[in-house]
Amino acid sequence: LRLAEARGMVDAADQARAHLLKARVPHCDWVARDAMLAEILAVDRRRMDRGERPALLPFDTLLVDMPPRARTRHAVYTSRALEHYGDLLPPPAPSAPNGSLRVAYMCYDFNDHPTAHLVEGLFRWHRRFKDAFRSARGPRALEAVAALGYGKDDHSAYRDAIAADADAFINDLALLGHVDAVVASRAFGAQIVVDLQGHTLGTRMELCMARVAPVQLAYLIYPGTSGASCLDGAVIDKIVVP
Repeated sequence: LRLAEARGMVDAADQARAHLLKARVPHCDWVARDAMLAEILAVDRRRMDRGERPALLPFDTLLVDMPPRARTRHAVYTSRALEHYGDLLPPPAPSAPNGSLRVAYMCYDFNDHPTAHLVEGLFRWHRRFKDAFRSARGPRALEAVAALGYGKDDHSAYRDAIAADADAFINDLALLGHVDAVVASRAFGAQIVVDLQGHTLGTRMELCMARVAPVQLAYLIYPGTSGASCLDGAVIDKIVVP
């Protein structure tokens, strides 16, 4: 128990240094920044050599001048630390090959946040053209789209717009543990879940690890590899992947 407590204290100290480094950037506090970053990266290399999760979020490595392979390693080891959540529940049942299509978007930032600013129109587009998809694609039509939210309700116009345009807005996941949140998300019956969060602040990659849907994709916020076996692909363009 004492060894576990000691390791927990070390983990907390490493993460605190990483958060302090991140907090200094918006304030343009560059005093000893390079030395602090070098120390954190050295600690993270030792942590990953031991098979442990790095302290620096993979998203934060995008602001660091480092080789792509090193950035990928951060993502892979961050994901490996969460893989045991895949054992929480049996996998979801596969969808019928000729059934209608249900898609869900999962995110922490369905509020007045740049993510919601970008995806608000996506939900509106889904709603507007759902009937067109149905007539054009026959039995595999787009039937319903859901927003699976586990962030705060700020009562903003952006959040209200997404809730209005989605066929279902499941917003109480923040109040639920991982198992109950996966069960509540699966109740929508999505064949495809699009994770909008990736390895960013507020993420609940644990839900993806436990498989909310048979097919899970990464999109938008985190423009890099997740290193996660639970994500089957990514929605990209020539900007994200030149």
